[in-house]
Amino acid sequence: MTPDTRDQSIEARIRARYDHLADSERPLADLILSFPGQVASYSATELAALAGVSKAAASRLVKKIGFESYEEMRRIAREGQGWGSPHYLNSPAFERRPFDDALQAHIACETENIRATLSALQPSMSEIVAAMATATRIGCVGFRRSRIVADYLRWSLVQIRQNVSMLPPAGETISEALSEFDPADLIVAVGLRRRIPLLAKALSAFHARGVRVLLIADSTAGSLAASATWFLPCEGRSASPFDSDIAAISVAHFLSSSLASTLGQAARARMQAVEQSLAALGELSD
Repeated sequence: MTPDTRDQSIEARIRARYDHLADSERPLADLILSFPGQVASYSATELAALAGVSKAAASRLVKKIGFESYEEMRRIAREGQGWGSPHYLNSPAFERRPFDDALQAHIACETENIRATLSALQPSMSEIVAAMATATRIGCVGFRRSRIVADYLRWSLVQIRQNVSMLPPAGETISEALSEFDPADLIVAVGLRRRIPLLAKALSAFHARGVRVLLIADSTAGSLAASATWFLPCEGRSASPFDSDIAAISVAHFLSSSLASTLGQAARARMQAVEQSLAALGELSD
């Protein structure tokens, strides 16, 4: 979904014209405002029936809010789902699902995400881990929910090697960090769905400087792959309106574990030093 399309979202159009809608049209408008993704899932006739209005009322609503056809409105709803908006991925069926059913669906989906992602890891994994072992510096980059995964990876890596940082550091911009990295370094970027434009610009800039880039992202990040040396795609399907990050976390865990194994004694020495510092400062209670 592009910024221009989001400015003309279905909900924004309905809200702008809501006071001018007929009583026969408002039940459908209310349904779409609550669950806009339903437009992508049902025909005009089916959605009208769900709202308890006539197909004629649905046709009038589509025209009143500025769409040429229901298919045009459906296209925007599909873009909203493809863009990963939880509001567009939500549904009445999800809200009505019994707890036990929801739990089983969650377990099945999370398990499959991990299985599908890890079983498809590229043969270049050994090359990636070697690069992580020999890079002078490693910079971890991620914004919004991607930062959670990037920060987890950074935390794991600092246990086993030096010179690992989150980019940008607090109080700085990515441009300031960019000037410090060169081809001897490595950038690990996490780019899960609903990325900010700065990520693509930053990766392009690092690539132009000859810095190696490892991209951990879902399949919608294909356009970023041109700036990446390696791309590890992660499944993010979910049984809820929220994308799943579990596969990306698992990839980060496997990378750090593999690096610890590769570094061997050096990693053990680093872990021992960290534990000695924690004990000396008494920073952990138990």
